[in-house]
Order: sequence, then structure tokens, then C-alpha cells
Amino acid sequence: MHFVVTIDGTAASGKSTTAIGVAERLGLFYIDSGAMYRGVALAVLRAGIDITDRHAIANLARKLKF
Repeated sequence: MHFVVTIDGTAASGKSTTAIGVAERLGLFYIDSGAMYRGVALAVLRAGIDITDRHAIANLARKLKF
């Protein structure tokens, strides 16, 4: 069985703390998608890619290893 758990909330409301606890309790992986998003943004900036070029951004994101 495959499933995804997402947790949403306001800034500094304990989302990551809650997510880590839930993942540990249920034996799931915890993925910090915000960190991944920031990593892609940093890679785009470092590569000098135009932020309006969706195709170039997607191509770069596919090559990144997290």
C-alpha cells in the first residue's frame, strides 16, 4: 500500500516537528519539500537560468540529487 501524508499550517506552527514525529511513529520517510524547493531555486540562480523559463528549470530540477 502506498500513501502520502501532507501537513499544512502557518509559519512556525510546528509542521516539521509534527511531520518528523508522525514519520517516526508510522515508520515512514520524512521529506522536507520546502528544502527541496529552496534547493532548486538556489541551483537555478547559480546556473543563471531565467526564472521565467519553465522548461529550463524543469530540466535542471530533474538532474538534481537530494
